Amino acid sequence: MQSVKNRLSDMINEGDIKGAYWLINASLHDEIDNLKTDPQYCVLAATAYLQSDEPEKAFDIITIGLLADNHCYELYLTLGEYYRRYNLNMARICFYQALFYCEVEEDRQIIEEYIDEAVSEGAEIHQVSIIIVARDQSQELLRCIDSIASTIDPGIYEIIVIDNASSDGTFELMSGIEGITCLQCENNIGYTAAVNQGIRLSNAFNDIFLLDADCMLTDNSFFYLMLGLYSDENVGVIGGLTNEFIIEQMMYTDVTDIEEAKKQAAFVNAPMKDAYEKAVYVSDHAALIRRRALEKTGLFDETFSPDIYEDKDLCTRIILAGMSVILCFNSYIFKFADRHSKYGI
Repeated sequence: MQSVKNRLSDMINEGDIKGAYWLINASLHDEIDNLKTDPQYCVLAATAYLQSDEPEKAFDIITIGLLADNHCYELYLTLGEYYRRYNLNMARICFYQALFYCEVEEDRQIIEEYIDEAVSEGAEIHQVSIIIVARDQSQELLRCIDSIASTIDPGIYEIIVIDNASSDGTFELMSGIEGITCLQCENNIGYTAAVNQGIRLSNAFNDIFLLDADCMLTDNSFFYLMLGLYSDENVGVIGGLTNEFIIEQMMYTDVTDIEEAKKQAAFVNAPMKDAYEKAVYVSDHAALIRRRALEKTGLFDETFSPDIYEDKDLCTRIILAGMSVILCFNSYIFKFADRHSKYGI
């Protein structure tokens, strides 16, 4: 006797979506353990639910699948199809994530068609300028940049490094890496002034992602931040969870080994309903800022140099400008140290 998965696959391939829906819906209770270990099964089940009157169940099935394999490009494509009903920008971001993980050329062409369709229907997202301020952190900086390259589609970002008067060869090291813009400060001008330098160097149309040099992105952490930024056009800045002691954003953990942190992050960085909460401020150690918010508020206030309360001040001005500060509960970024000893004067 055919398994439910095989019967479901046959029905979908034959165009019997209604029959596929009734089959998985009737079998869901008994099949849940199989779904938890089989992302491809989740793609089939979610596809059936998306075509039914219960698309929210598709979201739950996609979540189960991505907890089993957070690199499954078909599930990101399916997640994009789910968001397409509500938010074209979020759908387009999901399609880009599917493309990032897909290595099958034929399927890449299909995903690119999905992206083109979303654009033709009005989806509009900005590229991102990732700004990193570093001071005598060449090795941490390399690790941070590697985490960017291994988790974010290269077509959507630029990297700008501000070398804040390092003496460890940071500028020479960064100058030798293709695709990175590096500005060297002769003196330690502090974090606040340095990050403003980075924003001034960035593409004027890009959103801004501030990232400390000692931070390390985990799989999909940036993806879920970007989904949150585009979940509502009124979101001005969004930040996620971290292991560092940052009130409201700290995820209590005793994990200090990066490999263990990555495993932990795999359970945090996953689709989540009600993943966003309005906040008074989010830390700028890893903050994604909408360009339009900076156009309303201006840059960081250098009165708060070298590095104290500048993020709180900017978030306050964003709120006063009528936009939202958002905490994202399904994005975890690992941080190795306190910034102040490095960037302060």
